[in-house]
Amino acid sequence: MARKRSVRPRSEQLVFPFELPVGDIVLDEGARLEVVDQPTTTHGGKLTRVVVRDAALNVRDERYLEAWRKVRAVRASVA
Repeated sequence: MARKRSVRPRSEQLVFPFELPVGDIVLDEGARLEVVDQPTTTHGGKLTRVVVRDAALNVRDERYLEAWRKVRAVRASVA
């Protein structure tokens, strides 16, 4: 009989930028950026515009991410 593996929830996940809900935290170059607005796509769906807030600096910023590249994110339900 085969043993079942226990699946542990991971804090970090790789997701597409357009799948980021409000409240998720994006890990970008060592910074933790919280998503504060719903992501939108531009340029025929090739770029994703994400409005984020840097919690350490309390600065709101707009990032354009390539829609086909996954980003590291911490889900709001896990954080």
